[in-house]
Amino acid sequence: MGTKKIGKEYLFAVAAIIAWGTCAPVCKAATETLSEEFFLFMSSALSFVSLLILNILNRGKIKEKNYKPRDFTLMALFGFIGICLYMYFYYIGIAHLPSAEACTINYLWPIMIVVFSIPILKEKLTLKKVVAILISFCGITLVATQGNFLSVAGIDFAGVFFCLAAAICYGFFCVTLKKYDYDEMLVLCIAYLITTIFSGIICIVNNSFSAITPDSYVGILWNGVIVNAAAYLLWAKALNSGETSKISNIAYLTPFLSLMFGKILLDENISVSSFIGLCFIVFGILIQLIKINRKTKKSDKRILKDSENPLPL
Repeated sequence: MGTKKIGKEYLFAVAAIIAWGTCAPVCKAATETLSEEFFLFMSSALSFVSLLILNILNRGKIKEKNYKPRDFTLMALFGFIGICLYMYFYYIGIAHLPSAEACTINYLWPIMIVVFSIPILKEKLTLKKVVAILISFCGITLVATQGNFLSVAGIDFAGVFFCLAAAICYGFFCVTLKKYDYDEMLVLCIAYLITTIFSGIICIVNNSFSAITPDSYVGILWNGVIVNAAAYLLWAKALNSGETSKISNIAYLTPFLSLMFGKILLDENISVSSFIGLCFIVFGILIQLIKINRKTKKSDKRILKDSENPLPL
């Protein structure tokens, strides 16, 4: 019985990170024929509908929270910054960069959790945190410059900027969501509703609605239902039914899977500098996790929980 249960937990977790690993290349492929805002509009609408169904099924738990109008206002604000702007910036970054590079730079968000936890959750700025941040930023520099630190000619500054902005938005979202202890599934549902409205307005203003090809339909359905809704549910089930500290480590395979899927789906080259840069970023993240696991203070455990419940797109 015990062995079967553990197998199911890891099966859920692996299925979730495989789905997340496909996000960047699938988005890259879809935005070859669709504008970033139209793809965002369609996939967000599907994500909202999927999460609305899940929240209806989960309505008993939500009622127990007894949320006030102020809480829903804050959920909407956090959702706009942490999901709407995050995805909008990330999709623009993916359009500018190879999907593997975009995913690698975006994976700076766990370090952004550490950065935002200092002013928002009143965490202390320790030497180990500074080292972790510097190591991860070295990884970003390596990816952005493709290992050529002395030349900026080949850097797509727009792509790097938008992927960094996306990571900052999502890091902020994780910390504020933890500070206010809101139901994550409800916040995501509200966030995707706002994202649908926001991207729809941009589509109208820019007249960026376009015909959807069969390949684009697949990308929209995959991203909206599988990546943004089903994978989140599978990840939550895995964390709730298993040993969180062990299962959460599987999430750090996501960017490596993204490199692999970028090669398989888009035939993108995996450069040595991108791989090494990703290793730097993940190493910086792991330094923080090691420190947090060794501490017993409640505030440190709080940050660990943030990094164990990611939506690492």
